[in-house]
Amino acid sequence: MTEKVGTQLPDVVLYEGDAQTKGVLFAVPGAFTPGCSKTHLPGYVSAYEQFKEAGADIIVCVATN
Repeated sequence: MTEKVGTQLPDVVLYEGDAQTKGVLFAVPGAFTPGCSKTHLPGYVSAYEQFKEAGADIIVCVATN
């Protein structure tokens, strides 16, 4: 699933060790920058099926500028 620019993320609370939903949360240092788009993000995109096979219900990327 791809979200549109400006879509607000849901208000959630993250719990460590209380996994009702298994997921992958990762961050990149710059949204839509060449380094992140070409270097950091592709590895997670290519590993999508592996994450799902490992039981991930959700995969989330956080970026800051």
